[in-house]
Amino acid sequence: MLAMCLFSGQAYEEVARLLTEGLAWAGRWRGRWEVPSTGAISRARARLGPEPLRALFARVCRPVATAETVGAWYRGRRVVAVDGTTLDAADTPDNDAFFGRPGSGRGDKKSAFPQVRLVVLAECGTHAVFAAATGPCTAAETVLADTLLPHLQPGMLLLADPNFPGYDRWKTAAATGADLLWRVKSDVVLVVREQYQDGSYLSEIYAARDKRRVHGQLVRVVEYTVAGHEETGPIRLITTILDPGQAPAAELAATDWDADEDEIDRRVKQLEAISRPVTAEEAQALASCFGPDDCYGVAWTLLHLIETGPGPVPVVQRPGPNADEWHHTLWSRWGNPESPDDGSAS
Repeated sequence: MLAMCLFSGQAYEEVARLLTEGLAWAGRWRGRWEVPSTGAISRARARLGPEPLRALFARVCRPVATAETVGAWYRGRRVVAVDGTTLDAADTPDNDAFFGRPGSGRGDKKSAFPQVRLVVLAECGTHAVFAAATGPCTAAETVLADTLLPHLQPGMLLLADPNFPGYDRWKTAAATGADLLWRVKSDVVLVVREQYQDGSYLSEIYAARDKRRVHGQLVRVVEYTVAGHEETGPIRLITTILDPGQAPAAELAATDWDADEDEIDRRVKQLEAISRPVTAEEAQALASCFGPDDCYGVAWTLLHLIETGPGPVPVVQRPGPNADEWHHTLWSRWGNPESPDDGSAS
C-alpha cells in the first residue's frame, strides 16, 4: 500500500515491479519472481479485506507536529480542523449500490463514478489526518463528523466551517476538553451579553428544540472581515475560550481565516495563465510569494511554476529556526541540502 501511494500514477503491475526490483538490487531477493497481473493483485486485496488497513491507520495516523512546527499551534494548543470532501470510487456494482452517485447537474444523469463521502480530523500545521469517517455520498458531513469527536483531546483547538456548528455537536465536542473555534452562519442569532475591549462579546447558543431559550451554552463571539472580501460581510466565529486575555480576537481571526474553494480556483487560474518557462526574474519574484501558510492552497503549484525557470534557481536564504515550512522546502529542493541551523544568509 505504501508503494502504491508513492507511485500513485502507475498500474498495479508496475508498482509491484518497482518494489521488487529494489529488493533484487539490494541482494535481498532469492529465486525468480514474476510480476502478478492486475486481476491477481485485485483478488488478493479483496481476500485481505479492509481490516489490516483499518488497524494500520489506527496505529500510525496521529498528530505529528513538534513544538517547532509552524502553523500547528496557537498559544500552546494544537490546532486541528474537521472538514469533508468526496472521493471517486471504482465503478463497480457493489460500490454503486453502497456509496451511490451524485447528480451531474445535467437533468437526471448521474456522475461517472460512485463517490465516497469522507470527513476527517486533521492537524493544521502538517495536514496529518488522525481520524476519518466514510459513508455514502448522500451521507451528511455532520453525521460523519459526530463519530470523530471522541478523538479530540484536551490541549487541542478545533476549527470548523459554518456547516458544522450545532448545539448538541458543540456540547459534545467541548466535553472532550478540546477548545473550539467554529464559524457560524450569518443568520444565527447571537445576542450580546457582555462586550469585551478587543471587540469580541459573550453570547449563548441554543438547541433548535429549546423554543424558550433557557438552556444556553456560553460562547464568545469574534467578528472580522477579510481585506478584499468586505462585500461578503463579516465572518463570525464562536469559541469556548471565553477569556479575551487567553485568546485576543485579532489572533483568533488570524488563526481561522483560510481561502475558500472559489478563491483557490482563482489563484490557480492566475498561476496557470503565466507563460512557461518563467524567466529568472519571474522565478525570483514568485519565490517571494511564499508565506507562513500554504499560500491559499496553491503552494505546490507555485513551487512547480518557479522550477520551470532557467538555472540556477532563485537565491534562497538559509532558513532560521523560526522559518516557515515553505522556506525549508525551497532551501532543500533548490540545491541546499544542509541542515539549517541559524538565520544567516546562504
